[in-house]
Amino acid sequence: MPQDNGVLIDYYRIISALIRKDGETGWTTVGKSQQTEVPNRGTVSYTLENLYQNSYYNISVEAHNEIGFSPKDFILIRTKPGENDPGSMSVPESTSQLYLGPILGIVLLVAILLLLLIDLSCWKFNYAGNSS
Repeated sequence: MPQDNGVLIDYYRIISALIRKDGETGWTTVGKSQQTEVPNRGTVSYTLENLYQNSYYNISVEAHNEIGFSPKDFILIRTKPGENDPGSMSVPESTSQLYLGPILGIVLLVAILLLLLIDLSCWKFNYAGNSS
């Protein structure tokens, strides 16, 4: 039997909700979920807009035809981290990541500048000491 039970799908219902980690195993919805119905006109695509950066969303999709709604399919997503977004949520501590590349780059730059400063100090000290 086809996924539409032999009756054409007329639209899809998409529900998205901003969520955050609640303890070790659960998630809590933050605010109100958004619901959209997308007509089935052959190839279907939909873009979620106005999402907070660096946040988690629970998204469900179900198809509708004259028989009724299909079982919901769920997906959990995390949006891309951004800079200076006043509305962004912090990443839950259990899933936070430190990006090692930029940190190592900064440490290396500070070390090189420190060595350069020491080298210049030694040169200045030796040059001043030999001029008398």
